[in-house]
Amino acid sequence: MHMQALEIRNIVYKQTKSPHPKAIEDTPSLISYDKKTLYKNFPADKARGIEQFFIYYEEYINTYWKGPEGQIKKVFRKNSRHGSSEKEQITEASSQLLKKLDRNLVFFIH
Repeated sequence: MHMQALEIRNIVYKQTKSPHPKAIEDTPSLISYDKKTLYKNFPADKARGIEQFFIYYEEYINTYWKGPEGQIKKVFRKNSRHGSSEKEQITEASSQLLKKLDRNLVFFIH
């Protein structure tokens, strides 16, 4: 699971430079953990931190990457209602997410 988290972290880092839809498309297979097993194998505080790591990533994908049909976006609008392009929003959101993921990586260490 630690390797999965590191791979997700590296994928998010890549997005801080520019959007890479293919890397995002490849990550659903990385988000594989059983909540029951997680809480059985880790102290509760570590299990919550690990779970939160994956929740942060999932929320990011749903907010910035998924289109109306649930597919990963490959085309980004120049201007949105927020005053910045979707590309700028993704790179900014990726930078913010990276900070959260880095804080939560500590929970993966036994």
